[in-house]
Parts: sequence; C-alpha cells; structure tokens
Amino acid sequence: MINMELSGIESVQSILEEIGGKKSMNLFRNTIRGIAVEIAKEAKKRVPENTGNLKRSIKVKARRAKKDASVFMVYFEAGKDARYQGFHWRFVEHGTTKQRARPF
Repeated sequence: MINMELSGIESVQSILEEIGGKKSMNLFRNTIRGIAVEIAKEAKKRVPENTGNLKRSIKVKARRAKKDASVFMVYFEAGKDARYQGFHWRFVEHGTTKQRARPF
C-alpha cells in the first residue's frame, strides 16, 4: 500500500487562480498525471518479480471526468487483449490458502 500526504493546497490553488482558464487546467491535469506516474513507478519497484509480467502490466490511464476534474488511474492490465497479464496481482498481494501474501 502506498501512503501519500499532500500539503500546500492553498498556495497551489491561488497560483492556479492567477493563471486562470485553460492553462491552469492543463497544469492541473499534468500534475495529477505526474503523481499517478510516480505511484506506478513505486508500485513497479515493489512488486515481486518472477517473470516480470506483473511489473510490466502496471499502467496509468486517464478516465473521463467532469469538466473541471482530472482522473487518472493506476491499474494492472488484464483480460483477453492484454499484452501483459496482471490478473494474478490480487493473489500475490493478498495471498491464497497455499501461498503467503507478498504485499507491495
């Protein structure tokens, strides 16, 4: 699990209000994406590596959101069309009856 503390929001908000409009929204979106990328990098460092498939399946993706919001998610790629299968992350993270948990 990754813990994150965010401070200084008031000063950031005042700077964004000074910039205004589209530029501030782009700056905000890029900042949120940068945070998501850093979380993905940290998860890739911590994940146990046997074949490397689980590590390569960690991705960052933008999601649709309301007009004045930015949403990015860090997820494990899985499914029929996935290049790297990360479905088994939950078994590694939480363990099974026959495998101990290896939290990352």
